[in-house]
Amino acid sequence: MEEKRFFDVFGRYSPCKEYRELLERGHSAKFKYIKNPMQVEVEMSFDSHEDAELIYAIEDECRTLYNAHSFKIIPHFPPQTYSIDRFNEIAYEAALCGAVTQGFFADATYSDDGQNVTVYIPFFSEGVAFVKNANTEAILSNILRSRYGVSRTVRIAESGNAEQHARELEARREQILIEAEQENRERVRREYAERKQREEDEARARDPHYDFEQRAGISSLAGVNQVISETVYRMGATTYQTADAEPLMGDSFEIFEPTPLSEVESVRSSSIFLGTVFELTSKETRGGDKFSLTIGISDGACGTYIKKIALPDEMDWFKGLKVGANIAVLGRVRRDKFDNEIFIDPRGISRIKKLERMDNAEHKRVELHLHSNMSQMDALITPQEIVNTAIRW
Repeated sequence: MEEKRFFDVFGRYSPCKEYRELLERGHSAKFKYIKNPMQVEVEMSFDSHEDAELIYAIEDECRTLYNAHSFKIIPHFPPQTYSIDRFNEIAYEAALCGAVTQGFFADATYSDDGQNVTVYIPFFSEGVAFVKNANTEAILSNILRSRYGVSRTVRIAESGNAEQHARELEARREQILIEAEQENRERVRREYAERKQREEDEARARDPHYDFEQRAGISSLAGVNQVISETVYRMGATTYQTADAEPLMGDSFEIFEPTPLSEVESVRSSSIFLGTVFELTSKETRGGDKFSLTIGISDGACGTYIKKIALPDEMDWFKGLKVGANIAVLGRVRRDKFDNEIFIDPRGISRIKKLERMDNAEHKRVELHLHSNMSQMDALITPQEIVNTAIRW
């Protein structure tokens, strides 16, 4: 009877040259089929060792081509091609057969004394018992016999470095979580920027002057919200740097996507606001056991108030705060039931920095005429601020 080869049965399969040459090197092929769902098993012998990765790739292509539930090629190699260095392939094949090797054998080491193959895995006795109880040893032994015609008893044992491996796994897990969190942050930032750009494009398409209302107010800079970098934001008339933010009160929080103070009335959930302190007041409550704290903040274009009730022993952070300090506040916008004015109820406050405006002009210009608060209601800036600014520039 003429010996069957792979392409005698699967003539429709037209692989690349490398895959075809591998299959043509196979001989003594045996075929098994199961219908509904279709399952194919092909046993083939080879005169030399073949790359298991190529065989898996061929299986995938044939499974797709023939719309099979499974398509398995079982290779038989000469016994002399076996070495303990190839046991990783056997462990991987065992995982495909349902054995408990995936993950457990990632850092395994192997030894072969001619009768026994010992697999040392870096897990405690409970983990070793779990792998053994899944009949993993017998599956490995059967694959070794089928693939290379080599008979060995396979034993699974502790490698002795289970504790170190556990620490490495935990470190790896933490790194994966950190990377996943960073990736999620980047995704949120990207989606936020895309959404904002899309909304702006749509609004501008409807009305070229759509942002006139948004910017109208006491200052033409009201509503400015410019992301200069991941840690630098221009809010209103002020540029803030949030790197190395110093927590002062309450929850610590990442400063991300701050809201301009001009939009404080439209905020319906917790948000982050940046501002410079222009007012600090505290007074005892009626009961005399607490203090009502009020902090006025402004971004140079708009302003609002932060209000909080604090116990006497919770006042240190407030006492250390000064007018002119720059802060980031995480909080929810509420409406005061007494004066009907909105305010920010803080969950956390951090100290940040303000990037001062600088004169970067190549050719400097000196203003010989200006107004200060000593003029007749013509300006608010003080002579001291004018001189300090000139010195800084």
